[in-house]
Amino acid sequence: MTVFEYSSVLMAIIVGMTVNELLQRITNILSRENGLALYWYEAFFTIIFLIATIAYFFSYFSIAGSADVITVTMFLGPFTVICVWYILIFFFPVPKKEDGAIDIEAHFISKVPRWAAFNGLFMIAIPFAMLTMDNDISLLLISASIQNYLGGLLMTSLGVLTPIIVSRVGIRRFKFCMAALSAPWSLIVVANSFYTLS
Repeated sequence: MTVFEYSSVLMAIIVGMTVNELLQRITNILSRENGLALYWYEAFFTIIFLIATIAYFFSYFSIAGSADVITVTMFLGPFTVICVWYILIFFFPVPKKEDGAIDIEAHFISKVPRWAAFNGLFMIAIPFAMLTMDNDISLLLISASIQNYLGGLLMTSLGVLTPIIVSRVGIRRFKFCMAALSAPWSLIVVANSFYTLS
């Protein structure tokens, strides 16, 4: 067993728990009558984060797949990111069946502010975790860090402003706007992570 295979076992367990959290939310939507038609955005949002979870897992392959030696700090960076990602998904605003939410949409809107603010802080923290794996500060790392900082600030601001925005433009328009904002971000995350598999 290589050092990479050994170190990836713990990562795989946490990613599996995260995927389970997201799948419970998808099945809650699908099990409702006309669930996909009524809660298309919540389903889309959950699937985006499911893909991002898989992308984060495979990004570890690009970091550690060819390494002969993985130091504790090299492991702690991605491990911390995956652990915080699990916590984010645990508090994901789309409810599981056991949450007992009658209206998924109302539950989603009420939980977004706190979750989005926490998600923004997570995005701001990612560059610091990445430094544990690559202490060579390159232009690419600086560019990615700036992207994360801006994304984190945007997410935190959206979290705080969600109740105000929803009260002014309505839930439907808010959903369309958020779907339009999240699609490019998702494509970037997936493209940056999955190209390493080829």
